[in-house]
Amino acid sequence: MLRTNEGPRIWRPGQPQDLPAEFPPPPWQTIAPGSGQQQQVQAPRASPSRRKVLVGGLLAGAALVAGTEGLLWLLQSSGSRFKHSALVPTQQLAQVVYRGHAGIVWSVAWSPDGQFIASTSDDNTVQVWQAANGKRVSVYNTSSVHAAAWSPNGKLIAFTDGGAVQGRNPFPGNSSSQFSYAVDPEATWSVAWSPNGDRIAVGSNSGVEILNVANGEVVFKHDRPYAKVTAVTWSPDGRSIAWGSSSYNTVEVWEVATNRRAYIYYAPGKDNPVAIAWSPDGKYLAFGGAGGVRIWETAAWSPVYTFSWSGQRVEAVAWSPDSKHFASAGSVDPTVYVIDVTNPWHPYTFSGHTSGVESLAWSPDGKRIASGGRDHTVQIWEPG
Repeated sequence: MLRTNEGPRIWRPGQPQDLPAEFPPPPWQTIAPGSGQQQQVQAPRASPSRRKVLVGGLLAGAALVAGTEGLLWLLQSSGSRFKHSALVPTQQLAQVVYRGHAGIVWSVAWSPDGQFIASTSDDNTVQVWQAANGKRVSVYNTSSVHAAAWSPNGKLIAFTDGGAVQGRNPFPGNSSSQFSYAVDPEATWSVAWSPNGDRIAVGSNSGVEILNVANGEVVFKHDRPYAKVTAVTWSPDGRSIAWGSSSYNTVEVWEVATNRRAYIYYAPGKDNPVAIAWSPDGKYLAFGGAGGVRIWETAAWSPVYTFSWSGQRVEAVAWSPDSKHFASAGSVDPTVYVIDVTNPWHPYTFSGHTSGVESLAWSPDGKRIASGGRDHTVQIWEPG
């Protein structure tokens, strides 16, 4: 097993509490800066799905030690704003550190059985390795790769390759059919399998396409010149897709069968949505960008949570398989932040990367998180 010189350091979440099931939970609570005392804040009359929470100011741990109030939670209710005290991130080390890449790790993906990880890097390789010990199984060389995803049955890995999408056998001797489909004359950025595995969505410079895996037939296409769709995701029921365009600063949700747009969000300024994730229970959609993290309730497309991260772009967002926890990470701060959606005021944190984090993925059993960083490593965190 690959470990750091200091040995494994394991993140352990706090003890379960009898917490409200609503998200965000009422009543909102805040801690006065420096007091260490909790104060009760009356919950607003609006339904939980309409509440807006603005969370601001996560700075590096060094700044926190120096006295900067790095973690500033602003809870917005009836025109009032409340501050949450600074929390110093706990330092953690990974159980497994994979050092097979020679460049920034753009994406990480678990196999459906949780035994393997596929990672992509700007060293132009897709690498498949054992999650338990970091032993490499296979390597695919590409012209340029950004994202990879396992098929739901675990038999294929799809990844972007220049202007195409490739489907390859992850293991030597695997007899599953492979594919290669041209998508964009310039570049593809993101890829996602439909829940049943018969279609694949690809985000590119020119928009989004959904292809039939068996024959490459385009069954859905949305052209947006110079869109740079850096993130795409399916709803758990397979009826809708959502994507983020870092060029147009938009997040769009479309119904696949009807080719109807269900929702569009215009990000303020240059928010640059670069990461997007649908919760496995289908209730929430989250995206990360230069403005932080935003989460919507999908029933009415109501914003319920905003997590502002000062000084960097949120590059990675991921939901736990049970939809009860949410992880995010950014391009500068090497820390990964995990919230319990029933009690988001006290995020769990773990650190191990020496620079920003570009990708996150929960293991299928929800017990581990893999994070890929600008320090060329993939690190696996085990909650014990």
